[in-house]
Amino acid sequence: MGRPPFTALARAYAASVGGDAFVAVALAGSLFFMVPSAEARPKVALYLLLTMTPFALVAPVLGPALDRAKTRRVTLATASCVARAVLCLLMARHLHSLLFYPEAFGVLVLMKGFQVAKSSLVPAVVSDPAELVRANSRLTLNGVVGGALAGAIAAGVLKIGSGSYVLVLGASVYVVAAVLSARVPSARDVAVEADTPLRPSQLLGIRLASVAMAVVRGGVGFLVFALAFGLRREGQPAWFYGAVIAASSFGGLVGAVAAPRLRRAVREEAVVVAALAIPAGAALLGARSEARPAALIAALALGLGSAVGRAGFDSLVQRDAPDTVWGRAFARYEAYFQLAWVLGAFVPTLITLSIGTALLLLALGLGAGVVAYLGGLAAESLVGR
Repeated sequence: MGRPPFTALARAYAASVGGDAFVAVALAGSLFFMVPSAEARPKVALYLLLTMTPFALVAPVLGPALDRAKTRRVTLATASCVARAVLCLLMARHLHSLLFYPEAFGVLVLMKGFQVAKSSLVPAVVSDPAELVRANSRLTLNGVVGGALAGAIAAGVLKIGSGSYVLVLGASVYVVAAVLSARVPSARDVAVEADTPLRPSQLLGIRLASVAMAVVRGGVGFLVFALAFGLRREGQPAWFYGAVIAASSFGGLVGAVAAPRLRRAVREEAVVVAALAIPAGAALLGARSEARPAALIAALALGLGSAVGRAGFDSLVQRDAPDTVWGRAFARYEAYFQLAWVLGAFVPTLITLSIGTALLLLALGLGAGVVAYLGGLAAESLVGR
């Protein structure tokens, strides 16, 4: 797995996530952090609705395109980086114009397109299917590190300059990502033939895991906005919410490192169970704690669970599904997970919840996900026998 093909993909992904971090900082500094408190909830609700639209385009359009162009997925990934670089330059020029919004929308669509292309390329650069969890975890780790470094630089640039400078630098990072993407070898054929259908057990296993991951992603959206509104209502300083985000990122790093070690001991299905059970226990513990430590504990555990679960789910799809459906499968499930994230985020946006109540609800939701997933696996095993 440490061969040049995987290394090239890992570097390209880190650079792409770094460029995304520059765009996120520019958007936050220019649009979202200036919203008055009284207008926060309706504007946040509108933002949540808009985040679904890129996935609505990616799922039906880009997924099948990736499947038809199996040997040209590298070209599509490279084109995504180049297009984002161009759009960043246009956004820097139109920062205070209405043209800024369709350009930002285009960048969001292309971000998701690159994510789908990356996931469909992983098995082509990994020789042993047993190494898929490790490969996905290393990519996650590279992305977290690249995004954190780029985000810190972008925040510094925004403080001394403006959003336009951040976007110009982001365009240059996307150019680097395009060069690195072009060096990824073209996808080779894998062991599964193009016309090999999915066995019912494979399809059911993927669907069960997708439901479990949707619960995790819904929990992430729920916690992000529950803590944002809850900490703001309790008068916590803005830097503490930054500390909560840092705790979540650190949890993602730990999860990316832990996932391959966990996979060496258990199958992908057990990795998905751990992704639900660990943050459920932490949220239940946090519900009985003070607001600050509870927020940090829950964010850390959910970041860990999300990283572990995503690595396990991606590997399960890459293990069980033919490569001819990877593109549309990852695009469809990305849309599904984003919908779960949005629905989870809507709850604390529309309903006022204390931090303790929010964490208790999170623990109950994740716990129910564990029970449902294990029950589904048990039923699948009985039907199979």
